[in-house]
Amino acid sequence: METQADSGEQHKPSTSEPKAKASLNLIPPSSSPQPQGHMSLWQNYRTSAPKTKLLVGVGLMAWGGFGLLSSGKTEEALSLVPTEEDNSKLPSIHVVDKQEKQ
Repeated sequence: METQADSGEQHKPSTSEPKAKASLNLIPPSSSPQPQGHMSLWQNYRTSAPKTKLLVGVGLMAWGGFGLLSSGKTEEALSLVPTEEDNSKLPSIHVVDKQEKQ
């Protein structure tokens, strides 16, 4: 029994196979570039409950406050405190009072 590969014939597509589309549309036809069903971080935040928004805000403020309080100690630990020589290289600021017109 001879198979198609043995006889040297090439595979011919049958008429029942689906034909390829002329153009490939790689971007889905939606208004946003994100896949359907996924929201951005901002959209997710905006649709969350008010209590969740409050907790996120308080958490960000606590993180910022901790950063402000710990930055001085961290600078000292890493030897990043400016010396007098560094401070002398900075430009000086002189306050000039505005004269009143008579």
